[in-house]
Amino acid sequence: MSVDYHIVGDGNELAACAAELFTTVTQKAVADRGACMLALSGGKTPKLLFEKLGQPQFESLPWQRISLFWGDERFVPEGHADSNYRMTREALLERLSVKPAAICPVNTSLPSAEAAAESYATTICEIFPDSAIENGWPIFDCILLGLGTDGHTASLFPGDLTINEKISWTAVGRAPDNSQRITLTLPVLNAARQVIFLVSGSEKAAVVAAIARGQAKNLPAAMVKTKKVTWLLDAAAASTLVSR
Repeated sequence: MSVDYHIVGDGNELAACAAELFTTVTQKAVADRGACMLALSGGKTPKLLFEKLGQPQFESLPWQRISLFWGDERFVPEGHADSNYRMTREALLERLSVKPAAICPVNTSLPSAEAAAESYATTICEIFPDSAIENGWPIFDCILLGLGTDGHTASLFPGDLTINEKISWTAVGRAPDNSQRITLTLPVLNAARQVIFLVSGSEKAAVVAAIARGQAKNLPAAMVKTKKVTWLLDAAAASTLVSR
């Protein structure tokens, strides 16, 4: 596993750096395989990235070859303020002049979170070409992830049984507030060609440092060990990070 840390000044600089990396990753995937399978993250930090990607200078990206999925989603209606899909739609998708090859949100209109998780796995299977499924797992070209102060990522929370899932591509995670979330499972995250953590804010500094030092191996974010893991951090989030 290759782990890289990139530290920038603030959230705006982080979004700019992430946009450059997003460009490199998507263009390489399309050049190498003719398509890019990408899973997005929710939250305030990714929103800045999506707003930047919706600007005219990124219209030349190969959007028509990029299929968009989500690493996790709250089990709320599509138009709900907490919906990751709604945030992405408003920050990015509505601004694109060239539409992505596929836009695959979690269907939260289904009767239960379990049904939504099962439906989402079916959607991934239908969109992914056979060449992008290896050893029974979908191979995302890149998955964007965030980090909670408790060390959760996607909707894999410390102590929740979902982090032990070894068979299914998707699962229902339960947050500390008891809300239900549909999430990609840890084996799917670890099958990706690359994972990019986008982390900002001083409240994340302690958990970032603990993961970097190997002192928090039981936290879900520390269990993400795909081939290439990139941490994009603003100065506040990296304030207690030991120099590596």
